[in-house]
Amino acid sequence: MHIVAQYFLPLLDETQSWNKAHIYEMITLHDIDEIETGDVLGYIKTQADRDKEGDAMRQVIEKSPIHMQTHMLERVNEYEAQETIESRFVRAIDKFEPLVQVYNQTGKEILHKNYTTAEQSASVKEPYIKEFTVMYQYYRVIHQCMIDEGFFS
Repeated sequence: MHIVAQYFLPLLDETQSWNKAHIYEMITLHDIDEIETGDVLGYIKTQADRDKEGDAMRQVIEKSPIHMQTHMLERVNEYEAQETIESRFVRAIDKFEPLVQVYNQTGKEILHKNYTTAEQSASVKEPYIKEFTVMYQYYRVIHQCMIDEGFFS
């Protein structure tokens, strides 16, 4: 995600006004709940899974060194609130990056093994990526290539 963010930041933040430190900290921290829960596919995630993630996030922060906890909680709360351009950018990167990660033969096999459809993939990605026009254009091209090349069930 850090590399994808580095690629898109200058294309999207033309005035260089976004808080890059917050962006990179949120990228690092946004999924720390997965230390406890593991990763669950977005399109099969239930409200119970989301609740479990919230509990796990708090557990991981509470187990972190005391001098880091407040700062970690601030970034996680910023990410979860989705009120800043930086937090929405990180969420969009989080949704975009898996396409890059699975655009290979192994990824194709994983998508087939999970019976992932193009619609399922789009449903958890597009709502967050659309705000960022340049990234959304890249997303549409990659997604269509994956459809054309038989990545989805």
